[in-house]
Amino acid sequence: MPNNYAENSELSDALLERYARHLILKEIGFDGQQSLHNKKILMVGAGGLGASALAFFASSGVGHIDIIDSDVVALSNLQRQILYTDDDIGKPKCFVAKEKCDDINPHINVTAHFQPCDDDFITKNFAHYDVVCDGSDNYQTRILVNQGCYHYKTPLVSAAIVGFEGQICMFDFSKDDTICYQCLYPKMPDMADIPNCDTVGVFAPLAGIFGGMIASETMKLLLDIGDNVFHHHLLIWDMLTMRHMTLPITPHKSCSIHQF
Repeated sequence: MPNNYAENSELSDALLERYARHLILKEIGFDGQQSLHNKKILMVGAGGLGASALAFFASSGVGHIDIIDSDVVALSNLQRQILYTDDDIGKPKCFVAKEKCDDINPHINVTAHFQPCDDDFITKNFAHYDVVCDGSDNYQTRILVNQGCYHYKTPLVSAAIVGFEGQICMFDFSKDDTICYQCLYPKMPDMADIPNCDTVGVFAPLAGIFGGMIASETMKLLLDIGDNVFHHHLLIWDMLTMRHMTLPITPHKSCSIHQF
């Protein structure tokens, strides 16, 4: 796809129609849509959160999307991970997610990485992303992603879901943030004390709602529009009661990230 829609009149007409409902939003318009096409993001985790967010990133025309995940599709994933079907069981999630994103929008570039998001990947890649989105399902990965984003000054949008509850927060390290995810959770918790989808379950629509929030907050960052209400704040939302609260995140004296 050309870097400027106007370089190919036939393709330009198709894209104008594809993104028409974005183009008439004064906050986005043609320039904003072109800007989305030129941005590069990383989705860490292609599970419930990642699958939902990726569908919106692809359909919205985010031009360069990397997906990293080391898991394969399981039957129990299909209840909430909307990109996958029975035919995908046993296949790497990242490869299937890439194929589905390509089907949603053939005018974007999607790259799949079937591996953990480890130190080596972070060192080689994190400086090149405009935003990193974390929908991973374990504390160790979240801490590594947080450290990498802080070190390379890459904005981070992080979310988690379990049971009927979802959480989301955002840190714009490109603006010299001194608060990070590790300020929120400074010490490695006992894994036995952390609820997870395998033991507690998860309400299926929660994945779509918070995956959509990841996409929304990320695209607002990419476009520099609206209020990023989750910046330095943690939103906790209980879908069973429809109660929610937004808690400020402050620097924690036990946080070691600033020595990273």
